[in-house]
Amino acid sequence: MAKVLKDLSQLPRSSFKPSDPVKKPPTTKPSDDDARAVLAYFSKKGQTAEVPAEAQTDDGEAAKLKALEETIRKLTDAKEKAETRALIAEQNLAKTAVARTKAEDEVKRLQGECGRLQGEARKRAEAETRPEETAPATPIEAPPANGLFVLPKSFAEVFDGELREMVLAALADARDAAKQSGKTRRTAALDAVLAVNRSSGELDRRRTELQQILKNYDHTSDPAVLSKLGFKLIRKRTHWILDYADIRLTLSKTPSDFRANRNKASVIENKCF
Repeated sequence: MAKVLKDLSQLPRSSFKPSDPVKKPPTTKPSDDDARAVLAYFSKKGQTAEVPAEAQTDDGEAAKLKALEETIRKLTDAKEKAETRALIAEQNLAKTAVARTKAEDEVKRLQGECGRLQGEARKRAEAETRPEETAPATPIEAPPANGLFVLPKSFAEVFDGELREMVLAALADARDAAKQSGKTRRTAALDAVLAVNRSSGELDRRRTELQQILKNYDHTSDPAVLSKLGFKLIRKRTHWILDYADIRLTLSKTPSDFRANRNKASVIENKCF
């Protein structure tokens, strides 16, 4: 006799056969190309369709990006123009500074020139208002009948014939200079004068004697040897003062080296002889 089951739970598990699972078709997200194709299809049919939200979003982002790029380009151009204007302004400022410096220097120069002219005008005005001072005229002596020069009586000679010897020495130097510079006529004239006016050689003798005195240090033990050459000796505590026709020279009391004495002799010769 068959067993009566009250419900399906009393059936054995082997009675149930598992069924095949239901396969769902894969869902794919439509791409932008698909959306554009759909729009094109409905446009051909004369129907309207709404643009997908994603397509609208992409177009908005692209527009924003394009606007930003345009803004960046404009700002870059504005920056370059501003830098160019700033560079031109700096160059103009430098030129202005140079021009200002030159103008200031010119003002100083003109001020100095005005001061100089004012000083000259003031001196000229003072000279015009000051009574004229006339210097006493120096009497001109008549030249000798048989000579070229007139010997001035106011010139005091250290030794007899000093003035004549100096004039002849100056003429000899002038003759040599004229010969060196090619002044033939002047050289011939001075040669003619010197030929009939022979030097006594006194200046050369005094130069040689002075060099010998300073070389041998004779002046340190007996400075009177210099008085023979026309020097007046003035004793000081550490040195001598040599006076030769109002020309004053200093001479040490202590001996020095040969070179120093030779230099001192050259200085004395140039000043006195």
